[in-house]
Amino acid sequence: MRLMRFNQVAEYAPGKTLVVADALSRSPQRETEHSGDSHTDVECYVAAVVSSVPASPQKMDSIRAETAADEQLQEVIRSPHSSTGVSPAELLMGRQIRITLPTLAKNLQPKWPGRQRVQARDTIEKEKQTYYDNKRHGVRQLTPLQHGDHVLTELYNQKTWTTPAVVTSESTTQRSYIIETEKGALLRRNRRHLQVVPVSGSPEQENAKPHNDPPDIQVSPKHSSHSPRVDTDGLFHTRSGQLVKPVQRLEF
Repeated sequence: MRLMRFNQVAEYAPGKTLVVADALSRSPQRETEHSGDSHTDVECYVAAVVSSVPASPQKMDSIRAETAADEQLQEVIRSPHSSTGVSPAELLMGRQIRITLPTLAKNLQPKWPGRQRVQARDTIEKEKQTYYDNKRHGVRQLTPLQHGDHVLTELYNQKTWTTPAVVTSESTTQRSYIIETEKGALLRRNRRHLQVVPVSGSPEQENAKPHNDPPDIQVSPKHSSHSPRVDTDGLFHTRSGQLVKPVQRLEF
């Protein structure tokens, strides 16, 4: 730098103030273009702190007023749910809320719905939704693995089941196992990411192999009784008795 024809001046310039990061720039920007970045960060931090604090009574009153003025939200509150058969307002207050349409006074009297009946209907609807969702996506119950089972798994940079491993133990999370690869790495994998492979040379496979080949049995060909009957004139009948005539082509 001493051999250059200009007088160098070392100044610190934040990287975010430069269009192109250049520590030896001849003309660094003196002022930050986005001077409001720090102010925006402070506002975001204050908003995060305020949102984590429980709402004050004044805030709750404001929420109630906005809820009462929202017609669509009121429609949702007083509409019966398809699974339970009662509206959220009935579950909350024990009666139907007043609407603009005329209604009988007895409909506005407190009448709590049966809690056990509502919970039972809700449970039945959830089970039905679970059944049809599993049926649509082909969900099936996988067999649990045991210690010492040989499995195949795929690593993050692989697309096929090519990495052999051995199950060492169950993980603390549900349906997860700790496996050990051939290189000695311990990995945690979910059951759906493990494919069980049979062990070569197992006693079950050896017992299943026949020791002696069965003798060759020659079977004499037999004419089926259902074969089509061929006449002397070239025509033949099918099993149902229908006469089949060959197609005559290129007759001159």
